[in-house]
This record gives sequence, structure tokens and C-alpha cells, in this order.
Amino acid sequence: MLFAIVEGGGARPALPRPAGGASCPVRSRTCPPSWRQMSRSCCGSFRWARVVNVALRSPRDVTSAVRGYVAPVARLAAVVVLWQALVQLRLVSDLVLPSPDQIIVQVWKGRQNYLLDARTTLGEAGLGFLVGNGLAIAVAILFVRVRFAERALMPLAVASYCLPAIAIAPILQVVLPGDEPKVVLAGLFVFFTTLTTVVTGLRSVDPVVVDMVRAFGGSSSVELRKVRARNALPYLVRALQLAAPSALLGAII
Repeated sequence: MLFAIVEGGGARPALPRPAGGASCPVRSRTCPPSWRQMSRSCCGSFRWARVVNVALRSPRDVTSAVRGYVAPVARLAAVVVLWQALVQLRLVSDLVLPSPDQIIVQVWKGRQNYLLDARTTLGEAGLGFLVGNGLAIAVAILFVRVRFAERALMPLAVASYCLPAIAIAPILQVVLPGDEPKVVLAGLFVFFTTLTTVVTGLRSVDPVVVDMVRAFGGSSSVELRKVRARNALPYLVRALQLAAPSALLGAII
């Protein structure tokens, strides 16, 4: 059922289309006088708000939407119940796999320490996220502007990505003081992904657009700001989405 929502008037039945008249009963002169009088409330001197026809959702759509939310919750609840049953029946030792209620009780007892530790870890991950991504964006711009820099520094970037975190974490712990090793690890975890993604975005521009900018006298900096940077924005957003959990993982390690 369709309704016309008018400002200050609530929901009113929508006016049917006149048979044999024009497609717009409000502005057409061929409409009957009764239609013109009825339409004055919408387009006349009263200046009503925009009229929107809203179709009520069918019960089938509502059922499918509810099912989409209920099914994942039901699966999660089934896993938790099975987990609890395995521990209660002694099929799995609680030393190997504690039951959900034991985990909840332990988390509640140490909630103050957990909150403090979580705040510290998130701060380290956030700082590494900012430093790593900022450095990656700067190096990506350098690679696009100076090809020699890419040939010289890209092997080092690949090597930093291939280094195992477990191997370099003790070295960083000895060399750097305080929480700086975790910040460096978080930055290393996000650096290479953001670097390669932003370089791809800066270079995947339409050559016709680049030639047009150069034909109108645009410099390389104008080309970078107006064309390449705008083209790289979707790539950068995707890189930041991938880098967020990587930074948290680096801070935890």
C-alpha cells in the first residue's frame, strides 16, 4: 500500500493517477479542476514539503532480514553450549580448554587489569598504525616521483615484510627502550601493505587524463595532487582497513 508523507500532515493515501489525463496531475492544464484544487496543497501557495511514496515491506522481506540476524547468533550459541558440555562431561580437560563460565568469571575478576592493558595495547597499536602508514604514503609518493628510489628501496621494503616477527622482536626489545619495540612492530606490520597499495593507486591513472594535464601546462606536483592522489584515495582506504588489524597484531606480539 502506498502512502504520501506530507510535512505536518502524517500519512495520507496517495492520489491516484487520473484516467485519460496527463502524466502529472499537478502541473498539467488538461487535468480536471478537482485535481487542480487537490494538488494545491502540494505545489501551490502552501509550499508543502516533498511528497514521498513509501511502499510497505512485505512479510517475506521482514522474515528474511530477521533470519539473517538470528542464524549467526544461533550458531554462536550452539558452539558455546557444545563447548560448555564438553568441559562439564570431562571430555576435555579444563586445563587445556577452560569452560566459558570459567573464562567469564576470570575476566570479571581481573577486569581492572584487563582494561589497563587493553588501553596500553591500543595506544601502541594506534601509534604504530599512524607512523607506519604515514611513512608508507611518503615512500609511495617518492617511488612514483623518482623511479631510481623505487629500484633502490623496494628490495628493503620487501625484506622488512618477509622478516618473521618472532625473530626480530627480541632484537628490538634489546635495542629499543620501553614500549617502542611494540610500536615498531606494529608499524612494520602495516608498512608494506600500505606502500604497495598506494603505489598501485598512484600509478593506475588514465594516461589520457595525465596527458591532458601536461598539455594544459600542469606541473608534476599538480598532476600528483589533482589526478594521482584522487585516484589513489580508494586504494588508501582499503589499505588502512587491512592495516588496522595488522597493527593490533604487531602490538600484541
